[in-house]
Amino acid sequence: MKNILISCSSFLHETNGNWDKIYKDFTVEFSPYNKMFYSGKKYFAEINMIFLTDIIDHFDNSKKNIIDSKKKINHLIKLIKKNVKKKTNIIIGFSYYFLDDYILNLKKKNFFSELIQFFEDTLYKLAKEHRNLFVLDMDKIFAFHGYSKCFSQRNYYLINCRLSEEGLNFVTEELSKILKKITLPLKKVLILDCDNTIWGGVLGEDGIDKIQIGQDGIGKAFRDFQKTAKNLKKNGILIVLASKNEKKDVINVVKNHKSMVLKDEDIASYKINWEEKSQNIKKLSNELMLGLDSFVFWDDNPIERNKVRSKLPTVKVIEPNKDVSEWPKQLSEYIDFLNFNLLKDDSKKTLQYKQRDQFLEKKKIYEDERKFLKSIKVKIEIEKINKSNIDRAVQLSNKTNQFNFTTNRFDHKELYQKNKNGFIFLVKLKDIYGDHGIISLITSKTHNNYLIVDTFLLSCRILGRYVENYLINHLRKLAISKKLKGTIILFKKTEKNMPALNFINSIVGFKKLDTHQLRKLNISKKIYEKQSYSMYYLGNKEKIINADLYV
Repeated sequence: MKNILISCSSFLHETNGNWDKIYKDFTVEFSPYNKMFYSGKKYFAEINMIFLTDIIDHFDNSKKNIIDSKKKINHLIKLIKKNVKKKTNIIIGFSYYFLDDYILNLKKKNFFSELIQFFEDTLYKLAKEHRNLFVLDMDKIFAFHGYSKCFSQRNYYLINCRLSEEGLNFVTEELSKILKKITLPLKKVLILDCDNTIWGGVLGEDGIDKIQIGQDGIGKAFRDFQKTAKNLKKNGILIVLASKNEKKDVINVVKNHKSMVLKDEDIASYKINWEEKSQNIKKLSNELMLGLDSFVFWDDNPIERNKVRSKLPTVKVIEPNKDVSEWPKQLSEYIDFLNFNLLKDDSKKTLQYKQRDQFLEKKKIYEDERKFLKSIKVKIEIEKINKSNIDRAVQLSNKTNQFNFTTNRFDHKELYQKNKNGFIFLVKLKDIYGDHGIISLITSKTHNNYLIVDTFLLSCRILGRYVENYLINHLRKLAISKKLKGTIILFKKTEKNMPALNFINSIVGFKKLDTHQLRKLNISKKIYEKQSYSMYYLGNKEKIINADLYV
């Protein structure tokens, strides 16, 4: 479990049962009252949460002292800046509830407004500069439920806690969602039904002219639902249409209905047939080489939802609001699709998967595979970790599962540290189908005159080009250039990385080492025993098949 340090400007009553929803997933320590970032324990906190429910204490109660108030705020900001550089995730939550009285301000603006604006602007500017800083306006939570329910003057005077029992419940509920969002991987695919889901009506019965999209009334809700889905696509989520329909009829609507927001270029795949949707999702999982836990299923039909739930329990099935007009909001707020750290490549995901389909279709019709692969003009570029690509490196380590030898997960700090102590590189790929961006991360270090590779991962969408063979050969050459005895590659089998295991077993030059052989090579037990790694040895004289395709 990840370690969390919670600090607050008032007492948070840590023994209150409302915190149980956080305790079940995280190891939690509370700082002493009003001491920000202070930890009395030795363990490293991966997440710091700071709650400013008493931000009024940072402001003096007269306009003359606005300069002193700014100094107090600047001191707080300085403390945040100091800690944000440590690369841990920091959540700053604040509330201004006690700073305003709308009756008194009917004729004049509260002078605190200037300070509030200064504080917010500074915080959000910092959050933009540091991807490990998150800003939580708790007043949005409290306003939704009602301030009078969320705050308690009695609690404040008795136990220095501004929040009421209900207020603490609302805050911990939202925090639980935010913490899971920060620590758990994104879902990758949204599967949408068609009839009565992305349009109103049944296409097979009503025809293209009578289905409801974009017209007055409920048609607008379906149009806005499509707009929300399209925005998700821009954020790197793959959109798939899965419907029991005639495929040609659905494609006709997508291409020719004037009110359709989702166009053909927005849809990564079509599963339009009369098969069970659970079977179609399984096929889709194999085609995209993505685990079933990456999928989210949205269908208006409760029977279809229940079938998918029972047959594919790892697929997330959305229970749509009974009122279709609420669907756009429901989808936009679905937390497993929220991407706080959007990268340039994310917006290209659908295009890249379409390019992958083109590649695979073309490859099928060629009898000479090597001739075909040479014809697509693959260009491989190796580059070191730097400020411009570190975000993608972290993303790859946390999202890649199937072609990943050890499934090690890294944050920015860990990768920078590994970069100091070993050989780390990323791989970019281009061919006639397009620019595929950064598709691989490899981390290695030297130990007892061997090159130890502890991370070898590759984006599944570019498999089939033998890039993995080229990279293994690149590591072999690296060991030779450093005058090392050979290369040892770590592997740990998981439920998802069978494609990686199949590749290892296909390489003739790999030799799996047992404990006795590792002792003879004088390889430290620390490298393999703790994580239960398998170790594969590659000699410097071994020849890797198809490694010469892109020389």
